[in-house]
Amino acid sequence: MDIKQMWQQLCLPHDMLEEYPDISHGVTFGVQHRSHWFAVVFKQDFQEIYVYNHIFLSSEQVERVKDEWETWSGPQLWTLVSDLVGWDTVIQPKELDDFYIKSLSWYGNGSDCGPEMIQVLLELILENGVVVDEDTQWPLKPDFTCSHLFREQMLHEILISAQDSYFVWKSNHTMAMLEVQHYDNDIIMEDIQSIFEDGLDNQCNIQETIKLLTRL
Repeated sequence: MDIKQMWQQLCLPHDMLEEYPDISHGVTFGVQHRSHWFAVVFKQDFQEIYVYNHIFLSSEQVERVKDEWETWSGPQLWTLVSDLVGWDTVIQPKELDDFYIKSLSWYGNGSDCGPEMIQVLLELILENGVVVDEDTQWPLKPDFTCSHLFREQMLHEILISAQDSYFVWKSNHTMAMLEVQHYDNDIIMEDIQSIFEDGLDNQCNIQETIKLLTRL
């Protein structure tokens, strides 16, 4: 399955869009620009772009800012996403001015942008969607939990997923399914292979795997 076919599976069915024309159709994703992470929403219906904390501030405040989306390849991403999800009548990037690109910024300490981006994405995708100010139609800042606690939650979920994946692998191995014989020659991949062969039945091995994965 190619990338475009996978995207098509994520799109709303055309018959649903025709039956409910007021459904908001957009794409939400995270962007890494240099060493900074932030969230972006492309909205087809009103041809709007929402950018969350691309330009973080040095003081405790929230501001509406002008975003130079060319710096993070925004026009190219707009064209790519539009093509992937089949937005036939989408506006061209050069036609998008400051009216369409709404960027919100807040304080950033230089280390919590990753957890904050994930919290923004969770809020946008699983909770309330894009919430805007009624007067300005500018996006509002989502509420965040402590980044330290959120990191622990993320690690906990990763550990559980790693253990679940191991149990699936172990079950398939027991069923004498075809084994993957090829491993990357990189020493880190060899270490991870060794841990999987020894078993991930205890927390110590799981934590060691996470440490190795962070070095890839």
